[in-house]
Amino acid sequence: MKVKTKDFLNELSRLNLTATYEYGRIEINGDNEAARDHYRALLKVSPEFEGALIWELAQTDANIMDCIEERRAIRWVEIGDDSIRGAIMCNITN
Repeated sequence: MKVKTKDFLNELSRLNLTATYEYGRIEINGDNEAARDHYRALLKVSPEFEGALIWELAQTDANIMDCIEERRAIRWVEIGDDSIRGAIMCNITN
């Protein structure tokens, strides 16, 4: 079963957890330690889903979008790749 990013964020909200973008990765925050650890583990299993979640958050957060654009520019100079996917995934897969 595929989970949609909006459903994932809604589930976090229901549990009083938040997903924040920190240093190119998603961090799950909140007081419910067991739930927080559970959702962190889910993100580790699927780097592609974490990337999709970053893109979802970037749609409403200009700071995240700026980080992605900056990484795109750096990657263009370094390796000739300015893809959004590459810019998002480079921090997740390294």
